[in-house]
Amino acid sequence: MPIDVKEPLSAGWWMARLSRKLYDTRRLNRLERLDARWRGEPPLPQGAGAWKPAFSAFQRQSRLNLASLLVESCRNRMTPRGVRTSADGDATGDAEAWRIWTRAYMSLVEPEVHRLMLRFGESFALTSPVDPDTGVPVVTAEDPRSVVSEQDPLQPWKTVAGLKVYRDHIAGEDVALLYRPGRLDAAVQPFKRGEGIAEAADPGRFSDRWEWSVSRSRSLPPGLMPLVRFENHEGVAEFERHTDLLDRINAEILRQMVITQLQAFRQRGMQGLPVADDAGEPIDWTGMFDADPGSLWAIPPDVTVWESQTVDITPILTAIRDSLRQLAAVTATTVHTLDPGGENQSAEGAANAKEAQTFKIQDRITLANPRWSQVMRNCFLWMAEDAGDEEIRQAALDRADLNGISLIWDKPDKPSLSERASAAAQAAAAGVPWRTIMIEIMDFSPDQVDRMEVERDDDLLFAQRLASVKAATTSPQQPEPADAAA
Repeated sequence: MPIDVKEPLSAGWWMARLSRKLYDTRRLNRLERLDARWRGEPPLPQGAGAWKPAFSAFQRQSRLNLASLLVESCRNRMTPRGVRTSADGDATGDAEAWRIWTRAYMSLVEPEVHRLMLRFGESFALTSPVDPDTGVPVVTAEDPRSVVSEQDPLQPWKTVAGLKVYRDHIAGEDVALLYRPGRLDAAVQPFKRGEGIAEAADPGRFSDRWEWSVSRSRSLPPGLMPLVRFENHEGVAEFERHTDLLDRINAEILRQMVITQLQAFRQRGMQGLPVADDAGEPIDWTGMFDADPGSLWAIPPDVTVWESQTVDITPILTAIRDSLRQLAAVTATTVHTLDPGGENQSAEGAANAKEAQTFKIQDRITLANPRWSQVMRNCFLWMAEDAGDEEIRQAALDRADLNGISLIWDKPDKPSLSERASAAAQAAAAGVPWRTIMIEIMDFSPDQVDRMEVERDDDLLFAQRLASVKAATTSPQQPEPADAAA
């Protein structure tokens, strides 16, 4: 029975609507272009069509993968280190929530979600039911080339519906999963497979000829929307608005390589060579002056030899370095990240560049933080659904309060140890609590601070015992009573 795709707001209607958005040609082409640049395969610098096929290998050597560097320089400073909830919202966060985060392999999932967000301008995190092996929900990073969502026009951070399409090679089916608050609907379509049949990696496009999958469809915990969309600043990739500058840098590198290659061997010439011998016969000088290390040339006395000079490529190298500095400026990236030889700048200039990068990364963290709060809320709702004990269930629901969930992040700027120690001493003198100093200034993780606090108590107890023993061994001996002496 064909799926009804015409009834407004029905499951089939949502699937057809989101499928058109997922396979929009302009959208897919944009994502593929961004992915090619991230992989280090940007468009080749332009050249004459006649020699481009033979010159393509040489051109490929001129491509510099700056797109990936811009993404990673931002992503590697976006690191969560704790989770606060309504159950425990102090400086060190909720230990149980962090245990769930750790058991869900979020140290693998979180970087990939951020990487996709910075690479494509958007990414998704999908929370699935509790895995019996780990005892916590499964969270996966989803690529926008296979997942799409519809956001609430009045509250863009809320997802109204989401669609994921993939190919299940084991079951021999193309699967479309429609996520809505409290509901999951699945549709499938078998594909041909067998010996001699090449299976395409990408699934077929959804249509009304697909069939509903009862086994994959189910109701979800009330209020649960498993798919969370992460959007980068203005929905664009970190390098998307600077592709012209990236292409210019590659073109400059190509010009430098061409000049270097053509000038690898100096050209030599001779002036005054006779064109005929004494008998008037023309002389063929071809092959007589081979540039061989063991060859010896015998030339007439009136002949002069000249040698071409290499072209100075210093201006081109300077132009490349200037372009890299321009890229660092427009992307708020430190110069030494893009140009390791560019450290020789003023201390004030280096501080300003680092400050700009810190502000940018802090902005990306601000964008990602509420999305991760939604992901953790989904985890708690799945935990409450799976809990067999009412007390455990209620504790999970208490933690699912979105207003109390937030992540604790590493600082995007990394001050030196001496700077942190100096700031910690000043904060302690001002009366700032010890735990706050250790987390906010010394940059220790909540787990480390909890362990340090236990060790600190042990050190204090040991110091007290040592002081007691020392006092007992150094105190003067009391004189014996007179009657005892008699």
